[in-house]
Amino acid sequence: MEINKKIGKDLNPRQVKIIEYLNNNAKVTRQQYTKMMGVSFMTSYRDLQELIEKKYILQKGKGRGTYYIIPDESDNISSEDNDIKIYI
Repeated sequence: MEINKKIGKDLNPRQVKIIEYLNNNAKVTRQQYTKMMGVSFMTSYRDLQELIEKKYILQKGKGRGTYYIIPDESDNISSEDNDIKIYI
């Protein structure tokens, strides 16, 4: 399990499992995640939001079209670039 060594120990087993899934599949929706893990909608929401905050995954799309992917080098997820700079 090489992936587990790269993933922080601060993730729960479901989150580790979905990262492994995403390394083999292009994307996952929240509905797919909920069914795969056998958890409630809110639990899946919290798990996925935590993975986004820790920059393990990216959220794409809006509403029903939302899905999650593993970011690659072309995806800029640095929070520094999202800061607004004001020069006086």
